Amino acid sequence: MNGVTSANYRADQAFFTRIAFVVAGIAILGFVRFALSGTPEYRGAPLYAHVYAFTYLTWLMLFMAQNVLAGRGSITQHRKLGLIGALLLLVLIVTGSYAGIQAIVLERTPPHYTPAHFLPLVQFCVLGFGGLAIASLILKRDTQSHRRLMLCAVIVMADPGLDRLVPGPPIGGLTAQWIIMALQLVLIGIVMVHDRKV
Repeated sequence: MNGVTSANYRADQAFFTRIAFVVAGIAILGFVRFALSGTPEYRGAPLYAHVYAFTYLTWLMLFMAQNVLAGRGSITQHRKLGLIGALLLLVLIVTGSYAGIQAIVLERTPPHYTPAHFLPLVQFCVLGFGGLAIASLILKRDTQSHRRLMLCAVIVMADPGLDRLVPGPPIGGLTAQWIIMALQLVLIGIVMVHDRKV
């Protein structure tokens, strides 16, 4: 890369690193708030739920680390860590889908969702996240597409965290999802505004 292109890349990546921390931070904050509320029963939770939660949080931290490495120009480490991320992606897709189904079977769905609403919501989120993330990995040599697709994947993936920030029980699951979708669109809109400037 020449000097101008390199400078543009660093400035562009700095933006994506910041918004990566914002998106991942919001999702993690939702789970922290939920944990501090005393609502979840960790001891009674099945093993797959713990595996899913661990994989979910590990993926978010990996996503932030990958952006930091890209910003530093540590591409070799970025690619090596990407192999771990690809394996985590498969685990996350399987455990996320399974956890959504088992939540209905075991009657552990959130009180503001009906099973008919919760089942497609979880599966579409998992498929949306997985599809975007896989597309990002396929296009990993196209930097611009790669990081935008991965960011959009994580924005979709942030839904469970956002759901724990939005007060679902008082307003209902459907209203909560409209609010969550609006927040996700705002995040995507911020990226679109950034793209118009560069």
